[in-house]
Amino acid sequence: MSKTPIILVSGFLGAGKTTFLKNYINQHQDDNILYIINEFSSLDVDGQILVETEDNILAISGGSIFCKCLVSDFISMLETVREKPKFKNIKRIMIEASGMANPKVIADMLRETKLDTFFELQLIISIIDSNSFLKLIHTLPNIITQVEAADIVFINKTDIHSEELVSEAYGKIKEINDSSIVIKTKYGHFENSQLDIKNIQNHSLLHGEFAKCKDPNFDRYLIDQKDISSVDELKDKILNFEKKVYRAKGYFKCDGKGFKLEYEGNDFFVTEETTLHNKKLGIVLITAGVLATPAG
Repeated sequence: MSKTPIILVSGFLGAGKTTFLKNYINQHQDDNILYIINEFSSLDVDGQILVETEDNILAISGGSIFCKCLVSDFISMLETVREKPKFKNIKRIMIEASGMANPKVIADMLRETKLDTFFELQLIISIIDSNSFLKLIHTLPNIITQVEAADIVFINKTDIHSEELVSEAYGKIKEINDSSIVIKTKYGHFENSQLDIKNIQNHSLLHGEFAKCKDPNFDRYLIDQKDISSVDELKDKILNFEKKVYRAKGYFKCDGKGFKLEYEGNDFFVTEETTLHNKKLGIVLITAGVLATPAG
């Protein structure tokens, strides 16, 4: 019996995982691929973004699929994919793990549940942003494990960072995982041939601990639609939040218009949305927790 390949995509908040997946979807529109999106917040923003280009998407939100609270949901989802006739012709599964995930856990999880009989971990990809990567590797250990587990590391956003910063990130990646293939890119762009690599590491050697349900490195908050009256006021709320904000994103309305907001590393990206049909409104904030004391 042939196994269904799994490609796991990891990367810290704001590195460009969702943009990478949108590019992947656009290049594989004729392939029967199932996408599983894991959102750390209870508001599934990434899933709402990707569903604009692909219908074959399942979402698990409210934590990491590799934490003790959600792993059973993830296992149940894979069991459903294995058993239901509607998924029998799936060619591949692409998983976007939450930004805080330790991807090393998946090998143990597949083996312990016997799901490795039906699914094969084919490739692990990590997406990084040079600036946040270099700032946070000293305080957030899962950023290191994401690189350690990766077969391919994409250094994204090379268009907005200096060559010196990108080179420093490249050197640190090779120091952490010398066997990884490191590819510099922007806007999450890649060529399909770059994912077709022969010398994949032995994923069965990966071992990781399931995270606690409440990761002390992170907190999550929601700015409700009813508390948003203007774009500028919303930006002020985020900039002056009581804790360090790693990432903010979501959809909201004000002045009779719809907007999408993304915030990362002091940069705001606010775009007008012509329709918010079927989109949940509100802005999700992922912040430093009690143990994280990030620089910058």
